[in-house]
Formats: sequence, structure tokens, C-alpha cells
Amino acid sequence: MRISLPRQLARTERFTLGVPDQFTLTPDGATVLFLRSRAGDDPVSCLWALDAGSGTERLLADPAELLGGAAEQLPEAERIRRERDRQFGAGIVGYATDEAVRLVAFALSGELWTVAMAGGRVQRLPAAGSVVDPRPDPTGERIAYVAGGALRVIEAGGHPPHAGGGPARRGGSAGGPATSCPPTPG
Repeated sequence: MRISLPRQLARTERFTLGVPDQFTLTPDGATVLFLRSRAGDDPVSCLWALDAGSGTERLLADPAELLGGAAEQLPEAERIRRERDRQFGAGIVGYATDEAVRLVAFALSGELWTVAMAGGRVQRLPAAGSVVDPRPDPTGERIAYVAGGALRVIEAGGHPPHAGGGPARRGGSAGGPATSCPPTPG
């Protein structure tokens, strides 16, 4: 059965599904990270790595596997960010790395996820609130993200950046799973 061009355009989001996007090259040039869905009619983007020498691709993070087959639950702040940036796909739609590209961070269903490039270990971190736009620091030791309109920081291993047990305060952390910086007025 032939599919009409308008239906093909709709089904493939104008032939953009399955096309690699958002590239990051490791400092040694050996690996390229990128986002791509599994097929030309699949709207769910996964995180991939390409070995530049051999051309071998490796799937690093698959939203279907990470969410246990459950549908993605998009927090309101992430939905608004995607609309503003005109990102219409699903799954992993953005990621950030540390300077050496040893650690990759991304948000999926409002949760904070990391991939350690050495070994490919994927880990969900105990972030506070619905995570938007996570960014590792240059050393890959901490990850900053936005949750509930506040800037937060968590250790890449999931531990709080400072010892203690009280709520976060302006000017420093008193502990807890993440440091919170209140939003500035204006």
C-alpha cells in the first residue's frame, strides 16, 4: 500500500524522525554523542554514541527501557520549554556533558539521569522536584538543574554537595538532596 506524501510528512514529522541531532565530539575525537530515534517514524529520541574510528553505533540511553515501558510524563515546565524551543519530539530531547565528555546528563519524565561514558552506566539521581535543563559542571562532579523555578545542584554521584540535614538556604546549602537557590524577582 502506498502512503501519500502528506501522510509521510505527518508520520515522519517532515522526514526529521530518525535523523541524528545535537552532536558532541569527545576531546580526543574518538566518540560522537548524538540524539536520534530508532526509526524514521518513531518520535522518541534516544542517546547514542558513535565510535568515529569504526563507525559502530552504541545505544547509551533508551527512554522506553529507562521508564520500564511507561509513557513519558512531561512536567509543565518542560512542556513549556519544549514549546518555546519548538522541540516536538519525545524521550531525550536534550543533554549536556562535562568538559571532558565523561559524564552526560539529561532529563526524562522530570527525573535527572546520567550516563558515565566509561562503561556506559546509566543512573537516575535523586533530584528534588521535576528536573528541567540539567547541566554538569566542567569537572563532572556536580550537576545544576532547574526544579520548581529554583536552581538546584546535586553531586553527580547523587549525594548532596554539602553535609548537613536541614533545608536549603540562600547563600549556601544546609544539606538535603540538592542545594536550592530561590528564584530572583523580576
